[in-house]
Amino acid sequence: MFSSILKKTNSFAVHILSSKQAAHASHFSSPSTQSSFELVPHHIDPISKCPILDEVVGIIHCKLHSSQIFGDHEVYYGKVIQCQTDVGTLHGPLLYHDKNYRSIGDEVFLTKFEMATLGLEEWTHESHLRMAILYLMDYGWEEGLPRIW
Repeated sequence: MFSSILKKTNSFAVHILSSKQAAHASHFSSPSTQSSFELVPHHIDPISKCPILDEVVGIIHCKLHSSQIFGDHEVYYGKVIQCQTDVGTLHGPLLYHDKNYRSIGDEVFLTKFEMATLGLEEWTHESHLRMAILYLMDYGWEEGLPRIW
């Protein structure tokens, strides 16, 4: 279905999701829901007719240049028409690395925590939970738990 919509509009948008949108990334990575926008806040771009997700970090608007089939995947190449970074979110970008979703500030945050340079105003309940989750993701339960205490 995705390829037929893409070929019909001849346009697509690459979204840079915010660190709060891991659920969107999971939603669109599943073959059964990847072309379903009903449950995800979005609007239709009046020019390209592409669905545009709300509250993302950035959007790269593209015109379809070509596509190529590799095994059971079809890869699409686009010519960048416009980039938007002023779309309204205050959260950092979402990264996916080593089978985990991350925020671009995670490494900086953990370094500040470990060097005891994290300011008192930055040490909130949310940041305590963030530190715990990052240690458990990086080191697993047995090695990560002692780092949390």
